[in-house]
Amino acid sequence: MMKPWHWLPVDLSHDLGKRFIKTAGNLPYRRLTYRPLEWMGLTFENPIGVAGGIDKECEQIRGWWHYSAGFVEVGTITPQAQLSLPKPNILRDAKSKVLWNRLGFPNPGQSRALQLLRNLPEPHFTPLFVNIGRNRETSNERAHLDYIRLIQLLSPVADTFVINISSPNTVGLRNLLDPETLSRFLGELHEVRSEMANKGMYRPLLLKLSPDIETNQFKEVIEICKNNQIDGWVLTNTTAQRSDSRWPKDGGLSGGLLAPLARKSLETLVETLGFQRQKYLIVSCGGVLSAQDIADRLMMGAHLVQVYTALALEGPWFIRNSLFELKDQDPNPISLRHIGA
Repeated sequence: MMKPWHWLPVDLSHDLGKRFIKTAGNLPYRRLTYRPLEWMGLTFENPIGVAGGIDKECEQIRGWWHYSAGFVEVGTITPQAQLSLPKPNILRDAKSKVLWNRLGFPNPGQSRALQLLRNLPEPHFTPLFVNIGRNRETSNERAHLDYIRLIQLLSPVADTFVINISSPNTVGLRNLLDPETLSRFLGELHEVRSEMANKGMYRPLLLKLSPDIETNQFKEVIEICKNNQIDGWVLTNTTAQRSDSRWPKDGGLSGGLLAPLARKSLETLVETLGFQRQKYLIVSCGGVLSAQDIADRLMMGAHLVQVYTALALEGPWFIRNSLFELKDQDPNPISLRHIGA
């Protein structure tokens, strides 16, 4: 069913939505428990999270807590502030439930992000993931320095970092997924994470994967991650593939067109990990458009599920409505799960 905001220009709808969620942060936080999970000292009261890219400015977190998100991911944050790429940079098709974006990591930069995140109550109402990336002007040869700087600065305010090297909207960024390059890159991040751990700030690292890499490379990437003590994966980012000529050739697609690719990536990851799956956190994202989609991803082996397009199209009530529907169908909805070492 068409929502009232679907009749508005997409840019206006996007801006009004951000203000609406930010304002909701003044309302009481609401916790809904469904299949709670403990991992790395963090407790997730439910497995439904807000995907990276929704709150790029770190200003909506309290609002999502009001709407019962099980966890929130902010960013992508880069060292220096960035504006969006030139418009048009967002398009939508509400009927086919597809979003296209070419935003390119617009964000307030690390210093402003630190200031905003410091203002949150401690401990956080839910786990807080911080998605980090490189600036557009930073070369891949120096990309690790951007990520190192972000981990060093934001570790006091982050519960987990999501390493974003899979966005199609930063030129050349996905080249960091080349196996040889990736091994060096993750080795650098492992070192700085160890340094922060020595200061009492161990923060798990999750790698956000592209849906567009071939199966053999995907499996090689997973092995490289395991060798460099990556704690889990978010899969997947938006896709650069085009099965529909209506959409611009650049930018990334999410929603219905991404769903089969995201499901395939999840299947491949679970198969690759085998019995080791419970050692790592698996977060499924991409084409999650209903409560049944959430149930399916959990059944397939994901520990957590993130939503993006569904929030833009259905509104923030999607999380709570899905939780009520899932709880009605589950005979044991509040059994606590544990994963990790």
